[in-house]
Amino acid sequence: MRGKNKKNMIMIADDDLFVRKVLRTAIQDLSTVVEAKDGSEVHKVYTDNLPDMIFLDIHLPNVSGLDLIPKILATDEKAHIIMLSADSSQDNVQVALKRGAKGFLTKPFELRRVLQILQTCPTVVFSD
Repeated sequence: MRGKNKKNMIMIADDDLFVRKVLRTAIQDLSTVVEAKDGSEVHKVYTDNLPDMIFLDIHLPNVSGLDLIPKILATDEKAHIIMLSADSSQDNVQVALKRGAKGFLTKPFELRRVLQILQTCPTVVFSD
């Protein structure tokens, strides 16, 4: 939990409604969820909410998720960015990590993997 948030906050940035719904369903009991469906929305939603973690799709309309990484980190150097993509080519993974992403989640994904990734974020708090 960061700042004034009394609950974990996770952001999902993906143009696929199904992916957003699956992720939201998996984590909504653990956190407040905010969403963006378009690359042009991501930075504003992020800065308005300063979530603990963002799941960021590489292939967003208007602005690539890879191009958003440095913009988010310029606003919030502690951003915990996890990239999402069905394209897990080594080039994409390496570029994402080099630009500052903390991890990479390949679609389709298992829900247990999402929970494992949440545990890597130092500001996400799990209550007993």
